[in-house]
Amino acid sequence: MRFLLALPDLRKIKVPKDGRRHRLRRALQLATSLLLLAAPFLGLLRVDLLDRKLVVFGARFAFSEFAILYAVLIVSMFVLFMGALIHGRLWCGWMCPQTTLSELTGFFQRKFLKGRTPKNSGKLLAHAATIAVAMLVAASLVSYFLAPSQYSSPPLAAWVLWGIASTLLSADLLVVRHRFCVGICPYGILQGVVQDPNTLGVVFDLQRANACIDCSACVRSCPTGFDIRGGSFDMKCISCGDCADSCDKVLNAKGVEGLIAFRFGQPTQTKRSFLARLGIIDGKRLLTVAVASIAITVVVGLFLTRAPISIKIASQFEQTESSADGLVTNHYSLSIRSHLEHAVSFEVEASGLDGLEVLAPVGPVSIAAGADAKFELLLRAPHGPVGGADIQVTVHVEEQGDFVVPVKFFFPSAPTESAESVGNQATFPPEQGRT
Repeated sequence: MRFLLALPDLRKIKVPKDGRRHRLRRALQLATSLLLLAAPFLGLLRVDLLDRKLVVFGARFAFSEFAILYAVLIVSMFVLFMGALIHGRLWCGWMCPQTTLSELTGFFQRKFLKGRTPKNSGKLLAHAATIAVAMLVAASLVSYFLAPSQYSSPPLAAWVLWGIASTLLSADLLVVRHRFCVGICPYGILQGVVQDPNTLGVVFDLQRANACIDCSACVRSCPTGFDIRGGSFDMKCISCGDCADSCDKVLNAKGVEGLIAFRFGQPTQTKRSFLARLGIIDGKRLLTVAVASIAITVVVGLFLTRAPISIKIASQFEQTESSADGLVTNHYSLSIRSHLEHAVSFEVEASGLDGLEVLAPVGPVSIAAGADAKFELLLRAPHGPVGGADIQVTVHVEEQGDFVVPVKFFFPSAPTESAESVGNQATFPPEQGRT
């Protein structure tokens, strides 16, 4: 099983610190790590479990907004598939937090165990540093599901989630590390399924294999202990490119070009087109890019056309009241969903019938930022012909204008003698059906 893979000793990995790919990879890892750590705090991405909302680039989407959430899911799937098909495991070696944290663990091992006596003290320091990093990352991970403002409400939930995440991450970094990349990661497995000989990868030049001096520098620098000379596109290769830097360092000193490089397939003697150099060289890739582009366009369109305020009114005719003084009261459920980042107030008016008035809600009512609120809407009018009448409910929202919602106002049959007081339940004639 790949999960039981024997990893090389972290202290003995020869990291090519001066390699141009390695320096670029470290810079990208740092930028990606800072972005992922800050994303939930900046509102770039968060799933608020308590509020049941998805936050994407500051915009808040309720879980009930299926169209947008489904579109986001579809786009994510196509982007992941496109990345795996065209660029292989470039994400794994250059941006994935699992790789970054695993290599940081190796740095602690080399830093604290080098020349230290006794060895146990060095291990203690290395493990303590690893656990501290795990706890820091766990705090950010919890913030993806629980807004920082909700840490104290309820406080126990935040502490429990943080404790669980810290424990799992500590175990991952101290024991699992790159085993996760090789045998557990679902995205890594997907990459192994969809990649083909034209997928970007770290490739050993088989045409010049005789130039290899068998120094094994490539193997000593690999975090998973993989020998790239035995073949490319193996699950043990995470496309970090450290082996290429190590090979360049050894062979360039002898005036020979390195044998390992990032390529879309094996090197060829013929001149390749621009699209070929980008990895877009067949119908399968073009179709994937086209579908992903369309999906992204649809999601952006949904974002841009999404109304800041959505209002729904549902009738509750079973609660219609008819009083002896000739007045009828209809009950409605008024739902207002705010996508704004600040509180707003609203007022309700109704028109379409003589004497129609709003009993509740009365006066300006405030809605919190990003709230999904429900109110009881009560309308009263003098009794009219049995059946339904078309009316308009106008909701005046501060800074957003008027929202007009057409609804039905139902007049029941006259109350019976035993139901003459205000608030009696209305009775509907059998032929009037309800909607």
